Amino acid sequence: WPALVTEFADPLPSDDSLELKQARAVLKQTQLEIQPLGLAFDAEVHGWLASSFHAQLDGLGAALVIATAEDGTVFGGYNPKGWLGYGEWLDAISAFLFVYPKKGGAGGVPIKLAKVGGSGMAIVDEDQKGPTWGPDGLTMDLENRVAKCRLGSYYDTMPDGGKSMFGGGRSIGTGGGGGKVPLQSLRVYVALGQSDLAKNYVPNLFQWQPGELEKIRENDGKSVEPDSKVPRKTDKSTGGGAGFKFPWQK
Repeated sequence: WPALVTEFADPLPSDDSLELKQARAVLKQTQLEIQPLGLAFDAEVHGWLASSFHAQLDGLGAALVIATAEDGTVFGGYNPKGWLGYGEWLDAISAFLFVYPKKGGAGGVPIKLAKVGGSGMAIVDEDQKGPTWGPDGLTMDLENRVAKCRLGSYYDTMPDGGKSMFGGGRSIGTGGGGGKVPLQSLRVYVALGQSDLAKNYVPNLFQWQPGELEKIRENDGKSVEPDSKVPRKTDKSTGGGAGFKFPWQK
Protein backbone atom coordinates (compact mmCIF):
# COMPACT_ATOMS: atom_id res chain seq x y z
CA TRP A 1 0.00 0.00 0.00
CA PRO A 2 1.15 3.60 -0.57
CA ALA A 3 2.15 5.39 2.61
CA LEU A 4 -0.71 6.91 4.59
CA VAL A 5 0.42 10.47 5.23
CA THR A 6 -2.64 12.07 6.81
CA GLU A 7 -3.24 9.77 9.78
CA PHE A 8 -1.03 8.84 12.71
CA ALA A 9 -0.74 5.86 15.03
CA ASP A 10 -1.41 5.96 18.77
CA PRO A 11 1.44 4.99 21.11
CA LEU A 12 1.59 1.50 22.61
CA PRO A 13 2.17 0.86 26.34
CA SER A 14 5.73 -0.19 25.46
CA ASP A 15 6.50 3.23 23.95
CA ASP A 16 8.13 4.59 27.09
CA SER A 17 10.21 7.42 25.65
CA LEU A 18 9.57 10.56 23.62
CA GLU A 19 11.54 9.15 20.69
CA LEU A 20 9.48 5.94 20.65
CA LYS A 21 6.27 7.98 20.69
CA GLN A 22 7.57 10.09 17.80
CA ALA A 23 8.51 6.94 15.91
CA ARG A 24 5.15 5.27 16.56
CA ALA A 25 3.14 8.22 15.31
CA VAL A 26 4.43 7.92 11.73
CA LEU A 27 3.90 4.14 11.52
CA LYS A 28 0.17 4.22 10.75
CA GLN A 29 -0.75 1.47 8.24
CA THR A 30 2.70 -0.15 8.26
CA GLN A 31 4.01 -3.57 9.32
CA LEU A 32 5.30 -1.98 12.53
CA GLU A 33 2.18 -0.07 13.57
CA ILE A 34 1.12 -2.49 16.32
CA GLN A 35 4.47 -4.15 17.03
CA PRO A 36 6.64 -3.31 20.05
CA LEU A 37 9.76 -1.57 18.78
CA GLY A 38 13.30 -2.57 19.69
CA LEU A 39 16.41 -0.46 19.22
CA ALA A 40 18.58 -2.32 16.69
CA PHE A 41 21.16 0.36 15.88
CA ASP A 42 22.44 3.43 17.70
CA ALA A 43 25.24 5.24 15.89
CA GLU A 44 26.63 6.56 19.19
CA VAL A 45 26.92 2.99 20.52
CA HIS A 46 27.64 0.87 17.44
CA GLY A 47 29.64 3.43 15.52
CA TRP A 48 29.15 6.00 12.77
CA LEU A 49 30.01 3.51 10.05
CA ALA A 50 28.02 1.99 7.19
CA SER A 51 29.59 -1.38 8.00
CA SER A 52 28.32 -1.17 11.60
CA PHE A 53 24.89 -0.16 10.35
CA HIS A 54 24.63 -3.24 8.12
CA ALA A 55 26.16 -5.55 10.73
CA GLN A 56 23.34 -4.62 13.11
CA LEU A 57 20.43 -4.43 10.67
CA ASP A 58 20.87 -6.74 7.68
CA GLY A 59 18.14 -9.37 7.68
CA LEU A 60 15.99 -7.83 10.42
CA GLY A 61 13.13 -6.76 8.15
CA ALA A 62 11.10 -3.56 8.16
CA ALA A 63 12.72 -0.71 10.06
CA LEU A 64 12.28 2.94 11.00
CA VAL A 65 15.26 5.31 11.09
CA ILE A 66 14.91 8.34 13.35
CA ALA A 67 17.65 10.95 13.44
CA THR A 68 18.22 14.32 15.10
CA ALA A 69 20.14 17.11 13.38
CA GLU A 70 22.41 19.42 15.33
CA ASP A 71 19.77 22.16 15.05
CA GLY A 72 17.23 19.87 16.77
CA THR A 73 15.24 18.79 13.70
CA VAL A 74 13.87 15.25 14.14
CA PHE A 75 13.46 13.34 10.89
CA GLY A 76 13.92 9.94 9.27
CA GLY A 77 12.43 7.32 7.00
CA TYR A 78 10.59 4.01 6.89
CA ASN A 79 12.00 1.02 5.02
CA PRO A 80 9.28 -1.68 4.66
CA LYS A 81 11.70 -4.26 3.24
CA GLY A 82 14.68 -3.85 5.52
CA TRP A 83 18.34 -4.11 4.54
CA LEU A 84 20.50 -6.97 3.28
CA GLY A 85 23.48 -5.09 1.86
CA TYR A 86 23.37 -6.91 -1.48
CA GLY A 87 23.78 -3.79 -3.60
CA GLU A 88 20.15 -3.67 -4.71
CA TRP A 89 17.84 -0.75 -5.33
CA LEU A 90 14.56 -1.83 -3.79
CA ASP A 91 11.04 -1.11 -5.02
CA ALA A 92 8.73 -0.13 -2.15
CA ILE A 93 5.63 1.98 -2.68
CA SER A 94 4.99 2.07 1.08
CA ALA A 95 8.36 3.64 1.94
CA PHE A 96 8.24 7.22 3.19
CA LEU A 97 10.20 10.04 4.80
CA PHE A 98 9.12 12.13 7.77
CA VAL A 99 10.12 15.25 9.67
CA TYR A 100 8.94 16.98 12.84
CA PRO A 101 8.95 20.73 12.09
CA LYS A 102 10.99 22.63 14.67
CA LYS A 103 8.27 25.24 15.14
CA GLY A 104 5.98 22.54 16.52
CA GLY A 105 8.49 21.35 19.09
CA ALA A 106 8.63 17.82 20.44
CA GLY A 107 4.84 17.65 20.58
CA GLY A 108 4.31 18.77 17.00
CA VAL A 109 2.62 16.83 14.23
CA PRO A 110 5.05 15.14 11.82
CA ILE A 111 5.02 15.68 8.08
CA LYS A 112 5.12 12.42 6.10
CA LEU A 113 6.37 12.39 2.52
CA ALA A 114 5.23 9.50 0.34
CA LYS A 115 7.07 7.79 -2.51
CA VAL A 116 6.27 9.40 -5.87
CA GLY A 117 6.77 8.23 -9.45
CA GLY A 118 5.84 4.63 -8.68
CA SER A 119 7.57 2.17 -6.39
CA GLY A 120 10.91 2.02 -8.19
CA MET A 121 14.23 2.88 -6.51
CA ALA A 122 12.64 3.59 -3.15
CA ILE A 123 15.55 2.23 -1.08
CA VAL A 124 19.25 2.02 -1.95
CA ASP A 125 20.58 -1.08 -0.16
CA GLU A 126 24.35 -1.07 -0.60
CA ASP A 127 26.77 -2.38 2.02
CA GLN A 128 29.06 0.66 1.78
CA LYS A 129 26.21 3.11 2.38
CA GLY A 130 24.13 4.05 5.37
CA PRO A 131 20.32 4.41 5.18
CA THR A 132 19.37 5.87 1.81
CA TRP A 133 15.92 6.57 0.31
CA GLY A 134 16.06 6.95 -3.45
CA PRO A 135 19.13 8.18 -5.30
CA ASP A 136 18.71 11.61 -3.69
CA GLY A 137 15.59 11.58 -1.49
CA LEU A 138 17.37 11.15 1.85
CA THR A 139 21.00 10.08 2.19
CA MET A 140 22.63 9.59 5.60
CA ASP A 141 26.41 9.64 5.33
CA LEU A 142 27.36 8.01 8.61
CA GLU A 143 31.12 8.42 8.32
CA ASN A 144 30.77 12.19 7.84
CA ARG A 145 27.71 12.49 10.12
CA VAL A 146 25.73 14.37 7.49
CA ALA A 147 22.21 13.93 6.08
CA LYS A 148 21.26 15.22 2.63
CA CYS A 149 17.74 15.61 1.30
CA ARG A 150 16.39 16.47 -2.13
CA LEU A 151 12.66 16.03 -2.63
CA GLY A 152 10.46 15.87 -5.70
CA SER A 153 12.00 13.17 -7.87
CA TYR A 154 11.48 10.11 -5.67
CA TYR A 155 9.70 11.44 -2.58
CA ASP A 156 7.03 14.08 -2.30
CA THR A 157 7.93 17.70 -1.65
CA MET A 158 7.10 19.55 1.56
CA PRO A 159 3.56 20.95 1.86
CA ASP A 160 4.85 24.40 0.86
CA GLY A 161 6.64 22.97 -2.17
CA GLY A 162 10.02 22.94 -0.45
CA LYS A 163 12.53 20.47 -1.85
CA SER A 164 14.21 19.59 1.43
CA MET A 165 13.00 18.52 4.86
CA PHE A 166 15.64 20.85 6.27
CA GLY A 167 14.38 24.10 4.74
CA GLY A 168 15.83 25.97 1.80
CA GLY A 169 12.63 26.59 -0.13
CA ARG A 170 11.77 25.35 -3.60
CA SER A 171 15.30 25.46 -4.98
CA ILE A 172 18.14 23.50 -3.35
CA GLY A 173 21.61 24.08 -4.73
CA THR A 174 24.05 21.24 -5.24
CA GLY A 175 26.32 22.83 -2.67
CA GLY A 176 24.03 21.87 0.19
CA GLY A 177 22.41 24.82 1.98
CA GLY A 178 18.97 23.80 3.20
CA GLY A 179 19.44 20.34 1.68
CA LYS A 180 22.13 19.22 4.12
CA VAL A 181 22.42 19.04 7.92
CA PRO A 182 25.01 17.68 10.38
CA LEU A 183 23.77 14.76 12.47
CA GLN A 184 23.64 14.66 16.25
CA SER A 185 22.11 11.18 16.63
CA LEU A 186 20.76 8.33 14.54
CA ARG A 187 18.88 5.28 15.76
CA VAL A 188 16.98 2.48 14.02
CA TYR A 189 14.00 0.56 15.39
CA VAL A 190 12.66 -2.83 14.27
CA ALA A 191 9.87 -5.13 15.48
CA LEU A 192 10.73 -6.58 18.88
CA GLY A 193 7.95 -9.16 18.90
CA GLN A 194 4.20 -9.48 18.60
CA SER A 195 2.08 -7.38 20.92
CA ASP A 196 -1.27 -8.63 22.23
CA LEU A 197 -2.90 -6.32 19.69
CA ALA A 198 -0.95 -7.95 16.86
CA LYS A 199 -1.71 -11.47 18.09
CA ASN A 200 -5.44 -10.73 18.16
CA TYR A 201 -5.49 -8.83 14.88
CA VAL A 202 -8.44 -9.65 12.62
CA PRO A 203 -7.80 -9.17 8.86
CA ASN A 204 -10.11 -6.78 7.02
CA LEU A 205 -12.20 -7.73 3.98
CA PHE A 206 -9.37 -6.95 1.56
CA GLN A 207 -6.83 -9.22 3.27
CA TRP A 208 -6.37 -13.00 3.40
CA GLN A 209 -8.44 -14.48 6.20
CA PRO A 210 -6.83 -17.00 8.61
CA GLY A 211 -6.25 -20.29 6.77
CA GLU A 212 -7.64 -19.00 3.46
CA LEU A 213 -4.34 -18.82 1.58
CA GLU A 214 -3.22 -22.17 3.01
CA LYS A 215 -6.46 -23.75 1.74
CA ILE A 216 -5.92 -22.39 -1.76
CA ARG A 217 -2.34 -23.62 -1.88
CA GLU A 218 -2.81 -27.03 -0.27
CA ASN A 219 -2.54 -28.79 -3.66
CA ASP A 220 0.61 -26.93 -4.72
CA GLY A 221 3.27 -29.37 -5.88
CA LYS A 222 0.89 -32.31 -6.28
CA SER A 223 0.87 -34.01 -9.67
CA VAL A 224 -2.36 -33.82 -11.62
CA GLU A 225 -3.47 -37.04 -13.32
CA PRO A 226 -4.84 -36.59 -16.84
CA ASP A 227 -8.52 -37.33 -17.25
CA SER A 228 -8.62 -40.54 -19.33
CA LYS A 229 -12.31 -40.03 -20.05
CA VAL A 230 -11.67 -36.90 -22.08
CA PRO A 231 -10.83 -37.91 -25.69
CA ARG A 232 -7.85 -36.22 -27.27
CA LYS A 233 -8.12 -34.95 -30.81
CA THR A 234 -5.44 -35.84 -33.30
CA ASP A 235 -4.07 -33.96 -36.25
CA LYS A 236 -4.69 -36.25 -39.23
CA SER A 237 -2.02 -34.57 -41.31
CA THR A 238 0.77 -35.19 -38.83
CA GLY A 239 -0.59 -37.84 -36.50
CA GLY A 240 0.23 -35.59 -33.57
CA GLY A 241 -1.92 -33.70 -31.12
CA ALA A 242 -4.39 -31.22 -32.53
CA GLY A 243 -4.71 -27.60 -31.59
CA PHE A 244 -2.64 -24.49 -32.08
CA LYS A 245 0.94 -24.94 -33.26
CA PHE A 246 3.73 -22.42 -33.66
CA PRO A 247 5.00 -22.11 -37.26
CA TRP A 248 8.17 -24.04 -36.45
CA GLN A 249 6.10 -26.92 -35.07
CA LYS A 250 4.20 -27.51 -38.33
